[in-house]
Amino acid sequence: LAGPVRDGAVVRYLIAYDSGKSVRFFGRELVDWWARNGKSFDAMLTEAIGDASALSAKCRTFDNRFRSEMLRVGGEKYADIAELAWRQSFAACKFVAGPNGEPFMFSAENDSGGMIGTTDVFYPQFPHLLYSSLVLAKATLAPTCIYAASTNWPYAYAPHDLGLFPVAEGQYYGMKKGQSVGGGTDDTFRMPVEECGNMLILLAAVAKAEGNADFAGRWWGEVTKWAEYLEKFGYDPGNQLCTDDFAGHLAHNANLSIKSIVAIASFAEMARMRGEEAAAAKYRALAEEMVPKWIKAAKGGAYGGTRIAFDRPGTWSLKYNLVWDRVLGLGLFPPEVAEAEMKTYLTLLNPVAPH
Repeated sequence: LAGPVRDGAVVRYLIAYDSGKSVRFFGRELVDWWARNGKSFDAMLTEAIGDASALSAKCRTFDNRFRSEMLRVGGEKYADIAELAWRQSFAACKFVAGPNGEPFMFSAENDSGGMIGTTDVFYPQFPHLLYSSLVLAKATLAPTCIYAASTNWPYAYAPHDLGLFPVAEGQYYGMKKGQSVGGGTDDTFRMPVEECGNMLILLAAVAKAEGNADFAGRWWGEVTKWAEYLEKFGYDPGNQLCTDDFAGHLAHNANLSIKSIVAIASFAEMARMRGEEAAAAKYRALAEEMVPKWIKAAKGGAYGGTRIAFDRPGTWSLKYNLVWDRVLGLGLFPPEVAEAEMKTYLTLLNPVAPH
């Protein structure tokens, strides 16, 4: 407890807790970012309450800008949802100093397994990270890349998680019997297509924001392996899970196929930035070839949209992975695909119950 500090008519107190060692990362005890240079807890509290007025003003400025932009994009109801999503997005993250003093940020799964640094959890959070800070974006990706490049991860696809929060010492999900849906321990329980797609898309998003692929280049061997994996298995995924855990295992998943196509083109863009023209041309052509195949295979869904899986006519699912085609400026899917999807979703909307 720190305070009281009077600021005009306002009296402030600050209540905080110190977790001491915040995260264990492969044998290294990591401390909160504020403590990286040995600052004491008392000193941090004193600084924090002294900075309260200035930080509050910064927060208000950010909040106003964020709401203004969300109002412009989608109106009042959209802005309300966006603000709530922002709070949820950052509520369960740890920002710490890595083994070499670099910034690391870890997310925690609160109700779906308790895992730390889950790739398909920070995938939907990434627009917030890109919007707020490239430091946070890279701090979220780096631990997974470091793990994937180590001898602790022997697989050709990207990891699902780093362990059980707050211990990041190797993937938990699907590694031992009983630790995943159905108790399986093979590739289908580790979401390989999902996680390769996620990592390639997010690394490409950082590259686009920075104007170079230097960050991804630190782990280019692993990045290349993930692209090669999707080349083999991404277009028509086998019977496995994706981020939509509620759907269970699903073969020929149309939305997961979109993710693979976008991820392959994302790899091509990063290769182009690195001057690897042959790889860029090969993977760009591969992604472009997959698009008309996808449109044909996914046609015939419910309400004029596309199928949940290639072999399930008359079904539907959200194709949210399409958004990265637009965000990254890849220009893969023709606009009418998204337009038809939106018409379908509007048809299926449930009315909002009155308050």
